[in-house]
Amino acid sequence: MFQSVMGRSSAFAANVTTGAMLAETFSTYFANFGGFFILALVAHLPLLLQTAMPRQPVAPGHLYQTLLPVLLITVGLALVTNGLTSAAVTFGVLQHLRGRPTSIGTCLGQGFSSIGPVLLVVLLQSLICIACGVLCFIPLLFVWPIIAMAVPAAVEERPGVVAALGRSAFLTEGYRWVVFITLLALGILLALVGFVSSAGLTLVLRGSPATLKVALLVVQSVSGGLQATAVAVLYYRLRSAKEAIDVSHLASVFD
Repeated sequence: MFQSVMGRSSAFAANVTTGAMLAETFSTYFANFGGFFILALVAHLPLLLQTAMPRQPVAPGHLYQTLLPVLLITVGLALVTNGLTSAAVTFGVLQHLRGRPTSIGTCLGQGFSSIGPVLLVVLLQSLICIACGVLCFIPLLFVWPIIAMAVPAAVEERPGVVAALGRSAFLTEGYRWVVFITLLALGILLALVGFVSSAGLTLVLRGSPATLKVALLVVQSVSGGLQATAVAVLYYRLRSAKEAIDVSHLASVFD
């Protein structure tokens, strides 16, 4: 029995490579493109509404008092949109990997049901990254792969905020370079595509600011959906490798 479990674990671990994870990320995302895109688009709507709000003139002596609330609102909305996208797409990725159908409404419902713990996890991740960035840039390269799986752990297992970070540390142990290089490669690719797309859209739609904002939101939604898909795929494959469980047989708190 022990040898059988170890054999399955070794077989699953052999598939956890950067190339395999990137390939599965793109295949999973584009197999569910319509649903995942709409999920990310809906989650990012608050940011569009915030940018569409009329700007009030800022008096020179009140610059700090005026810009600080705007900054806090923008950061808060970014946390909410990223958290909701990650939670909803995590559930969608699980259903896809298990070969089960799902719907946009179901994914959003599951996303909203876990939004509280997810937001706390995202906030804690952000604070850890900021602390690492302030102290020294290099440690962030080592810290981020350790905590990167905390959001899907919070969605799928619901162990609690701190325990979700612990689960991420456990699952990524031995695979942190794979996690780091996978997310870095995807981030660079999306940054390049986003830069080219944004520049092209700005050039074409410079006479229509409202249309430009919507177009840029579409680009941001695709990027957010792909990033959430990558983290979810990594999480489920790491669970298979570390716990010798086929993803199709994973028990879910949603069942």
